[in-house]
Amino acid sequence: MQDRFSRSLLCLIMLILTSPSAAHAEFRGHPDLASKAPTTKTIFVVSPQIDIYELGAGGQSEAIPEWSQIARSNVRQALLNEFAKREQLHVTAWDEQVLAPALRSNYEQSLLLFNIVSEAILTHAISWQNVRPGVRTAFFPEKARSFTYSLGKDVTELAPDADAFLLVRGFDQRSTSGRKALGVLATLIGGGGNAARLRGGNLFSATLVDAKTGDVLWFTYTLKPFDPRDLEDAQKLVVEFMIDLPTLGQTP
Repeated sequence: MQDRFSRSLLCLIMLILTSPSAAHAEFRGHPDLASKAPTTKTIFVVSPQIDIYELGAGGQSEAIPEWSQIARSNVRQALLNEFAKREQLHVTAWDEQVLAPALRSNYEQSLLLFNIVSEAILTHAISWQNVRPGVRTAFFPEKARSFTYSLGKDVTELAPDADAFLLVRGFDQRSTSGRKALGVLATLIGGGGNAARLRGGNLFSATLVDAKTGDVLWFTYTLKPFDPRDLEDAQKLVVEFMIDLPTLGQTP
């Protein structure tokens, strides 16, 4: 399922690939987000699921586990750093490894469902026309207007003390020196779109899930070329996410 999700993201990013200067796209929020935001104070940060790939000159893509692990650690730390600035919140780096066996199975099943839901949101509830005009995708406006995706109530058993879970997913493709050279050459000879493809692509998303109901409260994404292997870049990625996150844990 993990490989399937990564491949789906790779296919999607190739469909909507834009230049590195692509603007941040729109976010999505549950109809009850505004009413639930003031009581959302205890947030459990789930281990980020980020995969980093290396693109060779011949177009082959290879997952680099060491890079992925560094990126995941950096993004989690960046999330904790950023949330620490919001004193009204209680944010915890959730360690799913300590779950009892039954709850561990629940977590794994919920994560698989989250993969499917995330893919559905990216496919059906995001208008990629706003990112790159002319790209045709299976966008349904009603899915965007009535944003009512859910992971189901089983997630309520995972952390009874939590108000919400924060999950980050994504992938990044890093070019080898040989592929970068081809990209420069393509640019010099007017390669245009070919040059962009040779540089690789990425997509990162953040999701806030109601720990009491399983509802997806908020979803955002970015195509900006952050390199989460670098802690400073990981911090910039998290700030990019937070731009759209409503104020939590405060009475209006």
